[in-house]
Amino acid sequence: MAFSQSAITEVRAYRDGPELVVEWTSTAPEGTWFQVYDGTKLRKTTTARRVHIPVPKARASLHVGTVDAAEASLDLSDSLPSTPPDRVRLDWLGGTFLDPDISGFRVYGSSSPGGAVDYDSALADIPAYTMGVVTDGYGIGGYGQGTYGHAAASYSWTSEPLANGVWTFAVVAYNTAGNEAASPVEVTETVEAAPKAPAVNAAGKRLTHTYNSTTHVATLSWLASPG
Repeated sequence: MAFSQSAITEVRAYRDGPELVVEWTSTAPEGTWFQVYDGTKLRKTTTARRVHIPVPKARASLHVGTVDAAEASLDLSDSLPSTPPDRVRLDWLGGTFLDPDISGFRVYGSSSPGGAVDYDSALADIPAYTMGVVTDGYGIGGYGQGTYGHAAASYSWTSEPLANGVWTFAVVAYNTAGNEAASPVEVTETVEAAPKAPAVNAAGKRLTHTYNSTTHVATLSWLASPG
């Protein structure tokens, strides 16, 4: 089976002193083996669904997935998923240090390359806490990337496939009343994906021809390259 994230439904991470707490929910049955990677470094192998790992020295992607019991101790970093070149991944920190009544985050973006952010329609709505259980605050979580008495959790979102160009996004926190934070910070991301493979017809070809034996005229037809 190797490393698979198909059974992982949600991953959350927050700082607790010198450690990062990573917890997840999964549709896999109890007793399933999981691996936790910090970037491409294997940090934990466990059958639990919550682990403590060292806080990364630099921002890195966390990967949690299931593995076969026979492969549990193997480094499977070569099979880790990567963000496709035609998508954008946003990473940010959040928690009650932003708003004591924080409920979640809305991701907004431009509708076309070079366009302004469309704040009328959110691309995604991401809850701040699993099942509404707050995991930071005074006496909960560790010191570090939040404010005094408040920890900070890590969040991420990956876009759908996008056309090449410069896209603008914004992540806006909102509270339990639905009110969004004022003055959202916008970020730009550049998509530079390689051209997609040329389309083919039912015969698996791009170029076909016909010949009229009466007029002795040959006609060529082809499918244009996408983009």
